[in-house]
Amino acid sequence: MITTYRHHHKKKKQIPGGVKVELKGMKHLKPAPRPSSPSEIPELIKIDVHCMMKEAITSKYNLLSGIMAIQSITSETPEIIFAKKGVHNWKLRKGMPIGCKVTLKGDKMYQFLDKLVEVVLPKMKEWPGLPEGSGDGTGNIGMGFPPSALSLFPEIENSFDMYPRMTGFDITFNTTAYTNMDARLLMSGFNIPFSRQ
Repeated sequence: MITTYRHHHKKKKQIPGGVKVELKGMKHLKPAPRPSSPSEIPELIKIDVHCMMKEAITSKYNLLSGIMAIQSITSETPEIIFAKKGVHNWKLRKGMPIGCKVTLKGDKMYQFLDKLVEVVLPKMKEWPGLPEGSGDGTGNIGMGFPPSALSLFPEIENSFDMYPRMTGFDITFNTTAYTNMDARLLMSGFNIPFSRQ
């Protein structure tokens, strides 16, 4: 007697729109929702500018130069960032001031963005732009700048001697985009350059 076996394929469920979804096996990722009205188009909601200074560990007065610089380029009083936990190797104790932060919204946000795009970035000749894969997956895009970039802002350039200690700083663009691609598309509209690296 010869016994034959039949292969039973996984049942598929038909849903409206002609898309078949397997009932078992690999789960399909849900696609990000697309804007269905003008009110759902991604927007830039705020810009965070912050700096961290290791030199502040040895003396909190070393942080003053960074605070002054961030205040000068943003026209806002920075909020002090305190260490959330200690790091023994760095001699960092919990609660020590190690940086500062400014959040820009509204007109000041767009004024800062315009200055960044029209004045600062064009002076960074060797900077090709942000990597094309930039984004944190939640609609935010970050940029890191070396200490030398501070001197490219007009407020610092015109009074460079007032800032004895330059520091690197970071800028984060916070948007309402659902995906990195949408966030990059939005920021490219503001002339933030992206490139393949």
